[in-house]
Amino acid sequence: MSNEVSIQSINRSRAIQLLVLLRAASAGQVPQQDYITTQWQTEQGLPENSATAMVQTADGYLWFGTFNGLVRFDGIRFTVFNTSTTTALPHDGIVNLHLNQRGALWVSTLGGMARLDHGVWSRFGASEGFTGDYARFFAEGPGLAGTDRDAGR
Repeated sequence: MSNEVSIQSINRSRAIQLLVLLRAASAGQVPQQDYITTQWQTEQGLPENSATAMVQTADGYLWFGTFNGLVRFDGIRFTVFNTSTTTALPHDGIVNLHLNQRGALWVSTLGGMARLDHGVWSRFGASEGFTGDYARFFAEGPGLAGTDRDAGR
């Protein structure tokens, strides 16, 4: 638990630093020529130009959820995972991503859940005990995921 808290604190700290830098840059306080910015869009391989979620796995890949599939980015190339290429994905619309303490990537889609664990995809639906369409948030412990219906409990 302390490792999770420290990782969350580091991620939160980085996010705050990034927000401060972006705000300063937009206010003209940071010289633009000191930074290189790169935009990646559909022309570079993304299935669409907006993301619903993002995580980074221990191997360094960035994973993005979009409503047109799951995307893995290695810093150079985008690899798109969707229902055509990955049968374990129940739907192309990715709602949320979660990297659990064991390093498994959980993918919440508009039609159910999937998990990538050490290179093996698994699908989770009603027959595996997941009764919702998607999970808006994740929690580790006795229950893995919560849905909107669970939020009031």
